[in-house]
Amino acid sequence: MKITMAHGSGGKSSAQLMGDVFGKHFKNSILDKMEDAAVLSVEGRIACSTDSFVVTPLIFNGGDIGKLCICGTVNDLLMMGAVPRYITCGFILEEGLELDTLERIVISMAKQAKEAGVTIVAGDTKVVEGQGGLYVNTTGIGLIPEGRNVSSGRCRPGDAVILSGNLGDHHACILSHRMAIENDIKSDCAALNDIVDNLFEEGVDVRAMRDVTRGGLGTVLNEIADSSKCMIELNEGAIPVDDEVRGFADILGLDPLYMGNEGKMIAVVCGDDAESALAAMRKTEHGKNAAIIGYVNEGSGAYIKTRLGATRRLDMLYGEGLPRIC
Repeated sequence: MKITMAHGSGGKSSAQLMGDVFGKHFKNSILDKMEDAAVLSVEGRIACSTDSFVVTPLIFNGGDIGKLCICGTVNDLLMMGAVPRYITCGFILEEGLELDTLERIVISMAKQAKEAGVTIVAGDTKVVEGQGGLYVNTTGIGLIPEGRNVSSGRCRPGDAVILSGNLGDHHACILSHRMAIENDIKSDCAALNDIVDNLFEEGVDVRAMRDVTRGGLGTVLNEIADSSKCMIELNEGAIPVDDEVRGFADILGLDPLYMGNEGKMIAVVCGDDAESALAAMRKTEHGKNAAIIGYVNEGSGAYIKTRLGATRRLDMLYGEGLPRIC
C-alpha cells in the first residue's frame, strides 16, 4: 500500500493513517488525548530546539530518518546541559511512499524516543505530490537542572577540548549508499545521553558542548572560538578516525575534519578536569573512543598542529559538504 493525497485530506484516510501508524506506535497519555495542542507541566529553565530532516536514503546502515530525527533533536538539547523530555514531529510525505516504509520509520522513532527518555507529544502530517519521499520536522524541549551553565561563550584559555569518538562515520555511510559502494561503514547515529549524564555525575566543570554534525569539527570549533573570543588549537595526531573511514576519505579526497557526524560531540572542560572528563566519557558506550584533541588559548580562530609539526589555520567549511546528509 502506498501513501496517496487522500492521506493528507483530514478525512477518513488521514484518520486511518493516524490510528494504524502514528497513534499505534507513538501511544502515550498526552498524545492519546488527540487535542489541538499538548498540555505540558514544566518548571524552571528549559531548552528548546527545532530541526528538519531530509536525509537520503531514508534507511541506511546504522539507522534511518526516524532514528536520526530523534537523536538529532535530543542531542541538541543535551548540548545545552538539558534533560530531554518532550518532542513534537511534523511529517511531510510524498505520494507514492510505501506505507510499510513509513511504519518502519515510525517504529524506529518510537524505539529511539523511549531509549532517549523523551515523549512524543504532538505531531502533524501533510501529503504532497512527489516520488515517495519523506521529510520530518521536530521540536524538542528539555529541562535544565539548577546550577548547569553550558554555553559556547564560556570557554577560557587552559580549557581542554575532548572529542567523543571517531569522525566521519555518518558522512561516509551516506555517501557510500549513494555511490553504491559496498563496505562495512555504519552511521554513528546515536543519542548521547550516556556521555552527558556521566560528565555531570562525575562533577566535571563543563564549559561548552556541541554535537559535530553538518560542517564537521572544523566548523564547530570556529563557531566556539568566535563565541568565546579565544583560539582553539588541535593536535592532528590525537583526532580519532576509523581506518576504513580514513581510507574511504583518502580515496575520495575528503577531509574527516569537515565530514558530518550524527553521534559525536565535543566537550570543552576546565583544564583541571580534563583527565576525569575523558575517563567519564570512555566509560560510556558512545564515548569509548574519546580523546583530548586540543586546548583553548589566547587569541582567535582555530588552528591545528599537523603530524609533520607545522601549524595551519583550520577554517570553517566552504561550500557544500554533502547535500541531504541529515
